[in-house]
Amino acid sequence: MFGLSLDEVSEILGISNYEQAVKDLAPCGNDYSRCANYEKSQIVLLSKELNKNLKNFENMDEKIKDFMPIFNYYEEFLAILRHSSNGNCPGCRFSDKPTCQCSINMCHKKEKVRY
Repeated sequence: MFGLSLDEVSEILGISNYEQAVKDLAPCGNDYSRCANYEKSQIVLLSKELNKNLKNFENMDEKIKDFMPIFNYYEEFLAILRHSSNGNCPGCRFSDKPTCQCSINMCHKKEKVRY
């Protein structure tokens, strides 16, 4: 491209190098940072933080249900939050038994696809 090397074009466009892309993307093309089960995703990290900050909130929950009816569903919310806080997958590429059990994960290993 206009006499520039691939590295120079990548730098100008802000494109990560191949190895960084492999670290950041699941074999299906999903960004690990958006995976609800990836241990370092914002979903997991923020869920852990919120879960910690809501400690003992159930005592308050009972008191505010009458004037804030949405809190009638607090237990369901808490179940989802706790589930989201337990994400522990190191990444599909980096685990022999990923917790997602996605067929793409098995296929890319079998076919030795590395993208």
